[in-house]
Amino acid sequence: MPPHLLVMDIFSRLLVPLSSELPSERVVHRAGMLAEKFGAQVTVIYIIEEKTLKKMEDVSRAFLTEQQRTEVERRVVDTNKMLAEDVIFKQVKPLIRNFDKEVVVGEFSEETVKAAHISDATCIVTGYEKYCLLKYRLLDKLDIPLWIEQETGGPHVLGICSNLAPNKRVPDVTLSLAGALGYTPHLLYVVDTEEKVEVDEYEHKRECTLAELTERAHALLTNYEGRAETHFSSGVLEDEIASHAYRINPDVVIIGREMKRKRLFCRDLKHDMVAKLHKSLLFLN
Repeated sequence: MPPHLLVMDIFSRLLVPLSSELPSERVVHRAGMLAEKFGAQVTVIYIIEEKTLKKMEDVSRAFLTEQQRTEVERRVVDTNKMLAEDVIFKQVKPLIRNFDKEVVVGEFSEETVKAAHISDATCIVTGYEKYCLLKYRLLDKLDIPLWIEQETGGPHVLGICSNLAPNKRVPDVTLSLAGALGYTPHLLYVVDTEEKVEVDEYEHKRECTLAELTERAHALLTNYEGRAETHFSSGVLEDEIASHAYRINPDVVIIGREMKRKRLFCRDLKHDMVAKLHKSLLFLN
């Protein structure tokens, strides 16, 4: 797929999940910008977190009958639905001109995954709060791109390549997104010194020397010289990404399918990236 069509495809149908615990205006701003730039269809779901209802039930169990608890829960849900219609969706409207909307009750990640299937979403735009890590099961469950909105940066897009990923999509998405936004594209290739392997598109790993990995890194970067600012680094993958992100100050960091043997299902690696960078990230998954 040509690069410009690739990024159009990623942002063609956006899902924006908002939690009743902490709905994020920053996320809505970003989704609105992407929708306007790429002509995306947008679905906004307001998720009434069931864990809040569970806490309320636990507290009231000693004082209320089961029937009374059920009635209180119904009222809380109805109040949240009214809040969504009368406040949340009205605040979304100036930022996203046209969007479908829905209010659901459940666990954040589970309801988001369900909604992604129903709406046939091509990308999910959400936020990150370090005290709400349970939400970010999304990092492990999704097989579509996930945009995690954090701090905005300068007019730069930073794409991450490494020996731990096939590097098939990140360069083209980086160039295409930067072009669409009028930003400067940057490509950083990190040779991870903790795991000296090369990962192919089938996620097979092959042992390599550091010299071999370095040579392949420079070969890839050479292909993009003149089209992007290119950077090479070696060390611990997440530390090198954080260091360069701090220096470049990108508006978004694009990460592909990094595979680390020491990281269970890549879960810790993805969470480390989100927590360390404090920058918006686009996981291509």
